[in-house]
Amino acid sequence: MEVSDQIIKVLDKIAEQFGMAIDWTKENIVPYIQDLVSRYAQMQVISNIVAGGAYLIIGTVSGFILVNIIRQWTKRNLDSVFIKSNSSRWDAIPDGLPNVLGIALLIASAIALLVAIIELPTCVNSIIRWLTVPEVQILADLKQMTK
Repeated sequence: MEVSDQIIKVLDKIAEQFGMAIDWTKENIVPYIQDLVSRYAQMQVISNIVAGGAYLIIGTVSGFILVNIIRQWTKRNLDSVFIKSNSSRWDAIPDGLPNVLGIALLIASAIALLVAIIELPTCVNSIIRWLTVPEVQILADLKQMTK
């Protein structure tokens, strides 16, 4: 199989994702390929915007949860040191299960926040690359598809 046949197969696969059928027998195929390239680049930008927004929301919620857990644990420890009365709201909470759930939530929130911090710049970088030089990104994707 020749390289041009491989490229045509890859372009057909991409065109199927957008519901397009390309007639390769026509002489003026350039408008079809330009339309396909612009749609593919637009799809990548939108998917990266959605992923970045999801990571931003996950990071914000995880950060909020972490701050609240740490604030409550700090308040609980300060109450036990400075207030020796039975009127503390923490006296009603047993030491077993809430602490285990709190630690599990703390760990899960920390991991989610770390993933969001790592992945959000990746999404922003990908959006910038797709908006500035989509041809380079398309060639990289085509190389991956032909492997």
